[in-house]
Amino acid sequence: MFASEHRGVHLAEGDSVGWFGRRPKAAQPVDRVEWVVATARQAFAQRGVESTIEHGPAPEDVTLFADGRRFPLYNLLVKTDGLTLSEAEKMIDAHVRSLAHEPSIFDPTPDELRSMIRTRLISNQNMRPDEPSFDYARPFADGVVVALCLDLPETVQTISDAGIATAGWDLDELYRWGQENTDRESVDERDVLETGVHVLAGESFFVASKATNLPRALPVTEFGTVFALPHRHMLLALPLSRRDPVDGIHHVAAITQRIVRDPLPGGLISRDLFFARDGLVSRVSETDAEGTVSLLVDGPFQAALEEVVEGDSSDGVGG
Repeated sequence: MFASEHRGVHLAEGDSVGWFGRRPKAAQPVDRVEWVVATARQAFAQRGVESTIEHGPAPEDVTLFADGRRFPLYNLLVKTDGLTLSEAEKMIDAHVRSLAHEPSIFDPTPDELRSMIRTRLISNQNMRPDEPSFDYARPFADGVVVALCLDLPETVQTISDAGIATAGWDLDELYRWGQENTDRESVDERDVLETGVHVLAGESFFVASKATNLPRALPVTEFGTVFALPHRHMLLALPLSRRDPVDGIHHVAAITQRIVRDPLPGGLISRDLFFARDGLVSRVSETDAEGTVSLLVDGPFQAALEEVVEGDSSDGVGG
């Protein structure tokens, strides 16, 4: 009923520009991966929870399904790399213990739930049949939906359809509480680049999800905002202005493509660009298999760019 992700630090340390995110270590040997997975399954079993394994495209891309929830093990594999056998066993046991005993949407009082619930942007592309479904999630833009999560001390649980249906909470109320909490989530790093691109990054799982309410996250303009959501810890945004927006838009695209070339914390949200204005969001790019980005200039995005250009021209004539 839930997809749980263990907390961890994902920002780079010692990088001259830390918001590009941490480059993961080299892929783990298959035998070490198998040992970590087997040890985690044993730790679950000792607590009376049977689990099944789902392997991804890379050796370290492993997920356990247990007790109606899914537990990606990528972060645990990274954290145990280089530890002694005893140290790794202790870390795995502590990790599983925190997951197994986290409360669910059924446990908290209304006041507790109100403080834990969050809105979160997730990809709804390439969902596997054996994964929990999130059909209740509300549309955001092509390939991205707004789901609900519980923000817990050790994990973040994405609530599935089963969790929503069984708990019986009012969905509109959950979304209202969740949006208020996501708006209040902290951002550890804020940069404004020479091209006007704003970079927001942090340890919070909900930095990218601040795009659901851009005016609370960064300065916006009458012309709208072009933005990107490479992963949960980062939001890239260009508020359109009378300044030539072309360089800024290309810069957002270039940064996004640089980031998504490497494995991402929590996985990719989207490699595309989006445009928001007056509460409406649309996808404004497409990316081919080679990573080449093409802008889709039509509809509200085209109208906004034309307004920017016409305003700039009239200013020049009037000057």
